[in-house]
Amino acid sequence: KKNTDDTNGSNVQVINACVSSGSIDVMTASFPLAQTVAYGTASGYQDVPSGSSLNASVNITGSSTVWASGLINLVEDKSYTMVASDNVTTMQVGIVEDELTAPASGQSKLRFLHLSRNAPPVNLEVGGVTLFTQRSYNDYLANSGLASFTGYTVPSGAPVNVSVYVYGVGALLYTLPSAGLQVGRIYTLALIGEPGGSGNASLRCVLLNN
Repeated sequence: KKNTDDTNGSNVQVINACVSSGSIDVMTASFPLAQTVAYGTASGYQDVPSGSSLNASVNITGSSTVWASGLINLVEDKSYTMVASDNVTTMQVGIVEDELTAPASGQSKLRFLHLSRNAPPVNLEVGGVTLFTQRSYNDYLANSGLASFTGYTVPSGAPVNVSVYVYGVGALLYTLPSAGLQVGRIYTLALIGEPGGSGNASLRCVLLNN
């Protein structure tokens, strides 16, 4: 998504993987980065003013209590994803720059974020092809390259299954059936929830549009 006006703007989306949060707002002193982002969803990119040393804070929608805050730098005409994970009282927040050039012909672009705090390291398969290996909880915080996108040739015919396996063991943790990947699109696959969790906190992999 490109800015089309003459203001100094960046594009920011927020992923809410914070168990028990409901929905969250991410604010700066002057403007919101995203509001009412439900658990397990992404806000979609929004045009916001760029700037350095912006103080961003996260609160539960409808509450003034700040659960996480920190300084971020947004460069003009760049795109970013901010991720909230863990649970409300021990919330972790990271931000990465997104490279959103169009996928190659016949492909989509995918990345994988392991955001399940108690899940073991995992491998992730898409359509039977292992695309991501030995990924651990919030590993992108120490290595932002792990939040990069990789090309995936979308097969013709039926949608593909996305499967998450325990690294080094091979036990199946979760399958997202019939993921409707489309040529030319960019996606984030996120492992959220908790092993053994129930209801909204159950372990699952979600497919998010970028």
